[in-house]
Amino acid sequence: LIPPRDETAQKPSDIYRVEHLLTEREVEDCVAAFEKLKETYNTPELIDEGVKNKLIQPIGGYFLKQLISKESADTSCALVLYLDTLVKFIRLKPFDLAKGFKCLPDHLPVSLKRKVFDNFSSGLPQRKIITPELKDKAICHVIILSLMINGCKTDVKLLTESIRVEPRNMKKLVAITGAHLESDPELGQQRIILRKNLASFDLSYISRKRK
Repeated sequence: LIPPRDETAQKPSDIYRVEHLLTEREVEDCVAAFEKLKETYNTPELIDEGVKNKLIQPIGGYFLKQLISKESADTSCALVLYLDTLVKFIRLKPFDLAKGFKCLPDHLPVSLKRKVFDNFSSGLPQRKIITPELKDKAICHVIILSLMINGCKTDVKLLTESIRVEPRNMKKLVAITGAHLESDPELGQQRIILRKNLASFDLSYISRKRK
């Protein structure tokens, strides 16, 4: 459900690394696609318009606004594009899913579209489905990408504005990533925080339950 991680890392930011999520070629493709995307969506207002037209997901738009001021795109830009693609993919309806990766927005690189369909769906090309386990896998990756982009912390609300996750399942998936789900009484919100001491979860429990 999660990519490889370094459980002995001395810093939370080193637990998950870019090379365990994207190949060098995929990073290059995403950076080039981000630069092109920025030509059109280069202000917060234009990004909001992209979200309104459903070309960009709310969580993707949030992070894009933080990156548009960068002079040149880097790996963080690639991670945001991957995150936005995964969220869009999770929300696809069966009819669109059956169309294959071509149903995803044109501004996304083909290598990333293929990666998402190959890793997070199953079945024949024209009969792709997202099983509950694959959806959980995709959401785990969304959580991890959000943490990597945002300094090892992110608000739960930021995730639930883009994808529907039951509170009980969110708690489980956060634990699977090794992150901690914490409440902020003052703000009345929950935050996901990745620390050096990883949270634990028994993945075999899920397997036993599904059998």
